Amino acid sequence: MRAGRFLMLALLPLLAAGCNDFNLASSWKDREVKVDGYDHEWGAVEGLQAEGVTVKAMNDESTLYLMLSADSGWAKKQLLGVFHQDLLIWFAPQGSAKATRGLKASLVPSPFRNLPQSLRDERPYLEAASHQLSFIKPGDAEYPRPLAEGSKEAAFEVGDEVGEVVWELAVPLKSDDRHAFSLDAKPGQLLLFGLQATPIHALDGLGAPAFTAGRRRHSVDPGLGGPQPVEIWGSLALAAHP
Repeated sequence: MRAGRFLMLALLPLLAAGCNDFNLASSWKDREVKVDGYDHEWGAVEGLQAEGVTVKAMNDESTLYLMLSADSGWAKKQLLGVFHQDLLIWFAPQGSAKATRGLKASLVPSPFRNLPQSLRDERPYLEAASHQLSFIKPGDAEYPRPLAEGSKEAAFEVGDEVGEVVWELAVPLKSDDRHAFSLDAKPGQLLLFGLQATPIHALDGLGAPAFTAGRRRHSVDPGLGGPQPVEIWGSLALAAHP
């Protein structure tokens, strides 16, 4: 996707982290985390829920791990990819005016697989879908950049766990020879953080949101019906080394 198309929509104003109750604290990674779309490693990790989505985070010196899950309602349908939306995950240093880094995570259903009619139908639906992750750097002509197939630069998987849709992601904190993209962050740092589902009628993504006071939500095309896209804004406190 060309950067010009990605930046075609107007900037979205966000609540500053201090004005929002969604202040997520990452836990120090003290166990192996396998990014496989299952939440087996996350049971004891405290998270936050907003708009039907539960968000949990772990990090070590080099990597941030995120787990998003939903078990009912419109939020679950959006994580299932029913509306063919992208989920944009934004990051910025505390005090930044705009998002400086982001991830665009997409679940693309197979055109040969019908929408799931019940909980029992979700596993084959998810297995038939492709999971796509792209890196975002607003203002950089080389981005968005998709994660290459087989690359170890980051990870993204989607699965189901007893009727719950689970997204797992891993992204490096610092760039090195193997990781051209990173969050440019370090353990113990406080980041501004946002989750933003693209509108159903605009699947090319959104421009870099500004971390300023006030916001307006995206409306759904009245001709399509359906839910408001998931939007969560706040902060993410990376865990420091114990």
